Amino acid sequence: MLGEDRPALRRNGKAATYLVEKVAQPKNSDGESGSLTDETPKRIVVTLHPTGEVEKDRLRVKRVYEVFVSHPGSDRFALVVFEPDGRHFELDFFNQTTHDCDELRKRLYNFVTPDVIDVQPLA
Repeated sequence: MLGEDRPALRRNGKAATYLVEKVAQPKNSDGESGSLTDETPKRIVVTLHPTGEVEKDRLRVKRVYEVFVSHPGSDRFALVVFEPDGRHFELDFFNQTTHDCDELRKRLYNFVTPDVIDVQPLA
């Protein structure tokens, strides 16, 4: 842990020292430390078509989103959600990122088929 003087958070005019813990670098698949940005970032787009059951469709959107955010990384993701009347909406989660890996795909396959997942290079 490192001691850090935070002048903006002084108490009664005296500097307060806060302990800041260093965060370890994430491990890659080989078990070595490395950055999650070693690979070129991607944009993963999942297209969701209606099942005919509104509540089931809402839950599926929520579950797919939860899968994405449970794998932190440098890849972007978006959902294209189709309505029963043919309208569709693209939900681009630009403030959230994920990590495209085998485990992510395996968990996504619980809710969608591989043909509705489109992986694009991020320019």
